[in-house]
Amino acid sequence: MESDIIDKNSVGGSRAFSGYRWTYYESLPEGPIRSRAADFLAFVRWESLLQYASLRRDFKSCHLLPHVGLGHNHMVRIIEFVDRVRWAARLRLPPLGSPDPAGSSEDSTGLAESCEYNAMSLVRQQTNISIPKAYAFEARGNTDVGASFMLMECLPGNVGMDLGMTIPPEYMPMFLRRTAQIHVQLSTVQLPMIGTIISRNDDGTYEQGPIRGIGGPFGTATEFFKAWAAKCSFGMPADQLQVACGEYAHEIIPSVGSFPKSVSNLAERLSTRDCGPFPLCHGDFGHNNIIFDDEYRILSVIDWETAFAGPWEVFADYPLTLSIVPPAMDAPWNYELGNPISPDLKQKLADQKAYIEAVKQAETELGAGGRFLSEALGNQKTQQLMTGMRFEGRASGTAAVNGAPRSSLPDTFFPPAPARPSGTTSAECRLIGRHSPRVRAQQPGSRDQLGHVPQSHGGVVIYCDKSSARTIFRDLWSPERNASENTGKPSGSTPRSFEPRSPEVDQTGVLIKQPETRPISQEQLVAEVKGIYAGLFMVESKCIEVVNAQGTTEPPPKLNNEQWQALVALHRTLLYEHHDFFLASQHPSASPALKQLASKYAMPARMWQHGIHSFLELLRHRLPSSMDHMLNFIYLAYSIIALLYETVPMFKDTWVEYLGDLGRYRMAIEGDDRKDREVWTSNSRYWYSKATRESIMTLFATQLQDTDDAFIQAHGILFSGRSQELAPPVDRFIANLDNYIGRTTRRWMESGCHVSITLGCSLLEYGSESNVLMRSIKPGGTQGGHAAAPSQQFLDALDFTCRTHDVVFRRFGDPSVTPYLHVTLSFLYYFSKVAAITYIEAKIPWKLISSMLNALVGTCSDFDSIKDTKFPPRKSPRPLPDDFAQRGLVWAENYYPDDWFTAAIDYDEKCFEVASMMEERQYRCLWLGHRIATSASGRWLTYDKHTRQFSVAAQYDVDIDGLTTV
Repeated sequence: MESDIIDKNSVGGSRAFSGYRWTYYESLPEGPIRSRAADFLAFVRWESLLQYASLRRDFKSCHLLPHVGLGHNHMVRIIEFVDRVRWAARLRLPPLGSPDPAGSSEDSTGLAESCEYNAMSLVRQQTNISIPKAYAFEARGNTDVGASFMLMECLPGNVGMDLGMTIPPEYMPMFLRRTAQIHVQLSTVQLPMIGTIISRNDDGTYEQGPIRGIGGPFGTATEFFKAWAAKCSFGMPADQLQVACGEYAHEIIPSVGSFPKSVSNLAERLSTRDCGPFPLCHGDFGHNNIIFDDEYRILSVIDWETAFAGPWEVFADYPLTLSIVPPAMDAPWNYELGNPISPDLKQKLADQKAYIEAVKQAETELGAGGRFLSEALGNQKTQQLMTGMRFEGRASGTAAVNGAPRSSLPDTFFPPAPARPSGTTSAECRLIGRHSPRVRAQQPGSRDQLGHVPQSHGGVVIYCDKSSARTIFRDLWSPERNASENTGKPSGSTPRSFEPRSPEVDQTGVLIKQPETRPISQEQLVAEVKGIYAGLFMVESKCIEVVNAQGTTEPPPKLNNEQWQALVALHRTLLYEHHDFFLASQHPSASPALKQLASKYAMPARMWQHGIHSFLELLRHRLPSSMDHMLNFIYLAYSIIALLYETVPMFKDTWVEYLGDLGRYRMAIEGDDRKDREVWTSNSRYWYSKATRESIMTLFATQLQDTDDAFIQAHGILFSGRSQELAPPVDRFIANLDNYIGRTTRRWMESGCHVSITLGCSLLEYGSESNVLMRSIKPGGTQGGHAAAPSQQFLDALDFTCRTHDVVFRRFGDPSVTPYLHVTLSFLYYFSKVAAITYIEAKIPWKLISSMLNALVGTCSDFDSIKDTKFPPRKSPRPLPDDFAQRGLVWAENYYPDDWFTAAIDYDEKCFEVASMMEERQYRCLWLGHRIATSASGRWLTYDKHTRQFSVAAQYDVDIDGLTTV
């Protein structure tokens, strides 16, 4: 999925991905976290999970890769299918300390999984934020697998914390810009109440439910803050807090107790938008839940387990990567005259300012409806409120997190992700807990060299002295504050689309309307498509120019690695442009005319021809030196086409064919690994079979020119046995055929060959065992030819075939119909030796065939060769394209010598016509005509060796009017 907020270079596969860096599990020291993971790894029935995944992909075989990803609540494994498609399986871990490895089967866990799935669906529906596609989920823990799980798209990247605990400075500007765009887009996903999303109804509406540990859903922000204050308790037992505070306990502990009361007392004044709609909060928004490539380009946002619609103040919180303790609440020695001392703290504050500017720019670009998010991020009291709610600890009745009591509130309520202290491992950092980069990892109660006491709040170690202790949990909002303080606007001036519900009404299970979506106008879509097409056309022209230049140079120049990479990058850009064009032109809001542009300009065919096929051929002809680049490009093209297969269903049949072709290319170049070759053979066969899975009639539904369309339609009707519908397409084809051949001229040589072959197949009723011709040639079959009456389908095919012969064979002297004549004569020659020819002989236009042969006599200079009983010797360096086309068919079984096809010839060259082939084909036709005439003793055709002319038996010597001489 590509969007404005996802880097285009990352679509369809990241440019910079060196592999998964899931080292956390291996790096864990002995302890409860490692024990839980090891027990769970041994407990889960992985084979059942693989069977479940295989069932979801039409029973494709699959296996687990060795990687083990571990978070606090989940374990992740990668499932790879036989066609190299990968899924990520995310399984719910039991609570830390639970004696039961399947302890995640409780109802609340299942509800959390369901809420996450619904939140992901809503975000994918209403925004362009890239989220892994969820293929299936099982919220129950008591399954055959042994745990609740979700199967989703596996992306080629790592979460930020696997790449490093902080964002490298060189990537920070891009990270801030992209993250701000995601944050602003997420603000447009709004719900009328505060709560989780527990289900989606059949009519498209969503049902909201309670937030774990708090309750709800709530109609106003006031209700939410009061519920939070009522159920909140500090994240550390009183005795531990007493020890941690030391001599400052008498000041800190009262502040801890007063904060929830202050929130409750000021609940009505805490939000400038007390009534809905409310934005969807991710719940744990930061680089720890963003997948990047190795260069920190954003690929996707993951882990929506704690997502909920919340007050705007909760939503307007910095990503955890940027969170700090606000200056008013921080240790005083971190500042001097109001300015930060630590370089890290200075940089963090600078990053926050840069993030606010990025949010403002995104609000302008996306038209997010005001600047509320950027204003709230810059409001110090809002940030102090959120920090206080994080520090305050946990709501009652919730599970422990990271070994310490934590809130079940979304993780935006908790301190930011830690910076890794020097000398600590990744595992140790995760055990330390989440804190700001300047927090020092010390044991609560111990003093540092300055004599300061590190204080612990909710598992977070902070420093405070006597003066700062008073500020940590003081009332953040003064009673005199009103809503206009933050926004400069009167309270209640913000428009809203939903009226608040009465607090007395039970709001559990209330059906709500589907949230409003941000529409895009036709003018915007048209302008976007035009812009994309202009860039696409320019890149396409360059690709054509470069490939042609490489293909016409003799000898071909040897390209170095950098030149190959440049060519791959050029064609990759073209594929990306096509991807953008398809997404924009097939947008749900696009008009029918806009949606037809891709067909009108043959965009799928152009994408294949200029973006994939021509470059693959160039790479193929430069093997083996180009092997690595060809493999890379095949995988790239395969991923792009697979993405289009999922997102642009209008051309689904085309994408299936292209995927099969790419699989065939990959199979053909695999020379060393037999297993890989078998895998890609199976992959190609799968896609080709998928094209006709429902019915082979799919092949007859292609949009073609009128003559081609009529021909295909007629055979589709013949194949399906609907004789009553046959006349119109046959009449249309016959009426247009002569003009069509005249227009296409020599291009009809290949078409005529295949038309004749198809007509021959229709006379055999496409291989039906009950067909009168097939029964006569079957070993032990009827040789008398009259044992069974011909079917109506056979009679219809015979009429269609002979009417076509009547049109084509009137064009004697036209070289473009010679391949048609060659295939037809080879068919007649074979059946001239079979008694069942009596079913067709009377309808064959023998007089026209003799005229065609006589027109060829003038081109013959060696009449002795046409009278030879042996197959004519080869005059061209390889067999005719006609030979390859009818090779293996019934009537060609004993036609060619045994060594006729032994020469090694490239696939593309088999259909390539050279000038010398026409003479050989004409000799072949004359030889076949002579064999039919002599082997049947003039039953149909006769040959006068003196005049060197063909004629027909008396019963076929009829006058024919209107012959066309070309």
